[in-house]
Amino acid sequence: ETLEDLKPKAGQSRGVVAFQEEQEYAARLHAERGERYYANREYEGAERDLLRATELDPNNSSYYRDLGEVYSRYAVELGDAQESMNLWSHSSANYIRATQVERDPQVRTQLQDGAARATYNYATQLYIKGNFVNARQQLEAAKGYALPHTEISTRIDSMLQKMPESVFDLNPTGQSPIDQ
Repeated sequence: ETLEDLKPKAGQSRGVVAFQEEQEYAARLHAERGERYYANREYEGAERDLLRATELDPNNSSYYRDLGEVYSRYAVELGDAQESMNLWSHSSANYIRATQVERDPQVRTQLQDGAARATYNYATQLYIKGNFVNARQQLEAAKGYALPHTEISTRIDSMLQKMPESVFDLNPTGQSPIDQ
């Protein structure tokens, strides 16, 4: 085989490009419909379409960001502690994924703020459930995403200072210093 034999033929490469463009177009359609669902507070529909958009175009950070926002808003409106905790976990994971695929440093910084906020809220839910060790781990992760000297970094630092560093730091009643 020569190098010429290994090169894709004109029709083949155009087929791959056309397929990729079709995937991106379909992803945009799903994302737009997901945004309409979100605007109407139809979170299950928004989730379904935005998940499909991330499958079709897994390198588009805006789809993960939008999905993170769907989970965040739904968690706030839901009120159920257990389900809210799961939603904050999903929100955090999607914001983190958005930061991983975003190439623009300024946009990535904005996404990191979203990741810090969602992870902080997830940690808060873990704390409320009495899962202090995992709450601390999530707060440490949130601290890694938060920009220094911002409102969210101050909240994270404040909560970390009050939290036990391990289960051995709890008083005999099982309460942390925050609860006392």
